[in-house]
Amino acid sequence: MPGFLIEPFYVYYKNTLGGGDISSQGLGTPKHGNQTRHTIGGRVAMKKGYFDLSSEVVYQFGQMGDTAAGASTLCGASGGEGQCLHINTWATRNWFGYTAFNLPGKPRIAFNFDYASGDGRANGTRTWLLLPSYDSHL
Repeated sequence: MPGFLIEPFYVYYKNTLGGGDISSQGLGTPKHGNQTRHTIGGRVAMKKGYFDLSSEVVYQFGQMGDTAAGASTLCGASGGEGQCLHINTWATRNWFGYTAFNLPGKPRIAFNFDYASGDGRANGTRTWLLLPSYDSHL
C-alpha cells in the first residue's frame, strides 16, 4: 500500500553452552547457557504528507536452564541442565509525529509510547526482551 511499510519478523536463538560456563553473567543475560528463544513480531509504519506513525509489537517465548551454583530448586539440583525457566514477554513501541517541512530547520514534534513486560516469575528472576531504539523515516 502506498505510504505504508509492513515488516513482520521471526528470530530464533539457541545457546547450547552449559550454564556453568557463563553462570557469572546471571539469568537475565541473552548469553545465558542452555536456552532457546523464539521472537516474533512486526512493524507497521506510515508516512503521509507531514505526518508519520509507527507501531512495533514483539513477543518472545522459550526456555532456559537455571544452572548457576546457587540455582533455584525449580530445575532440580543446583547446576542441573534442565530448561525449566520459561521466557514469556512482550514489548511495544509506538509513535506519531509531525514534521513541518515548509518551515526553516524543518522542526518536528513526536509523541512516543514504549512498554516492555517481564516474565512475572515469583522466584525473583526476570528475563527481559531487549529492543534497539531507532528512529527511521520512510
